[in-house]
Amino acid sequence: MFHVTIWVFDLLVNPLTWGVLLAAVGATTAKGRAAAAAGATLLLVASLEPFSNRLLWALERQVPDTERPGVTYDVAVILGGAVDHGPTQTGGAVALDDDADRVLTARALLAGGRARELLLTGGAVTVGDRVIDAAVVRDLLVSLGADPARLVTAEAARNTVEEARETRRIAAERGYRTILLVTSARHMPRALAAFRAAGLPVDARSTDRRSFDPAALPASLIPRAENLADTHDVIREVVGRYLVEILS
Repeated sequence: MFHVTIWVFDLLVNPLTWGVLLAAVGATTAKGRAAAAAGATLLLVASLEPFSNRLLWALERQVPDTERPGVTYDVAVILGGAVDHGPTQTGGAVALDDDADRVLTARALLAGGRARELLLTGGAVTVGDRVIDAAVVRDLLVSLGADPARLVTAEAARNTVEEARETRRIAAERGYRTILLVTSARHMPRALAAFRAAGLPVDARSTDRRSFDPAALPASLIPRAENLADTHDVIREVVGRYLVEILS
């Protein structure tokens, strides 16, 4: 049921879904030109870098970093999402995705004495998935020289809300008091909402910034699939954050 719910949610907040639906209405109705034009316009605009980058730029700067200088945190919570599950499961080696900076940041925090322990979260995300984010990242960090005794995993958490709840449980068991939350900048607003709903006071450390200042650099006017994906990500994060706040 969980996987079906996530699939439906992603489908509903995807501009590609609505563009295709409008095009289908245009193709199957006698007076569908307006719907077809609206669908084409939606897909075009959502695929342009000036549009997607401006949305992403605004989202990634909603939450400032609140990591406190000079503080050694009891734990840094590294949210799942850095592992590319398909290639990792079938390719024979770990493949990281656009959120790979989470792993590099985790190693730097541990090596630099900024956190006593790391809590790595994330489990399987699709039906039949045998890749557990937290376990994969733990093994990767160990291969990079991290002390296994300082790595804790929450392998059952499948989404941000569950990651927050698992962190609360583990924090109570291990006596964590100062917590640094590490996740991608675009995901931080939703993640903070989930952790606050779980009653966890955390500081924020954002990674994986993908946008650029629209006032400083020109943007491409060539429609690209990656721009459409960025637009989808922004909508997904904003809607997801409001759902967390409403349902908590």
